[in-house]
Amino acid sequence: MLKKPEEILAPLHTAARVCGDLTEKPRQVTRRTSNSLRPRIITAKAAASWLRPHLRMDCEEFWAMALTTTQELIQAEMLFRGTVDCCLAHPRDIFRFAVRMNASRLLLLHNHPSGDPRPSPLDWAFTEKITRCSWMMEIPVLDHVIVTDRSYKSMMAIRPHLFRDVIPPK
Repeated sequence: MLKKPEEILAPLHTAARVCGDLTEKPRQVTRRTSNSLRPRIITAKAAASWLRPHLRMDCEEFWAMALTTTQELIQAEMLFRGTVDCCLAHPRDIFRFAVRMNASRLLLLHNHPSGDPRPSPLDWAFTEKITRCSWMMEIPVLDHVIVTDRSYKSMMAIRPHLFRDVIPPK
């Protein structure tokens, strides 16, 4: 006997309610405002402090901050959400966000629910891939910051050579 479409979809809707974060839209934190109201994100500490209240600490989240040439925040958006110890992200989605926001620069952030802010080997490989893409797109990635509930780690401070070639001279 054929089932009605609503009977087929009912279990999926129930699963979506239980796992609400799987269907939740990405969070956009800052809206376009006048230049005088935009915060300037100059340091990794400022970025981590700004972002920490918006993070869920029970799973990894990957955020991007679109910045102006003077590092004023245009918009921050959670682009990817993962599990407790993994988050899949792709360069095309990161740079789609940057182009859509008309960003001159990007700052990338993600959290480690474990509380350990040290970058993993996968974090380093992904950051290297992203900085190579940023060179081709001519949208510099200024830093990739790992945030925990109590601390942060700037990947640029640890290995500045990964970011050196993408920061335009002043």
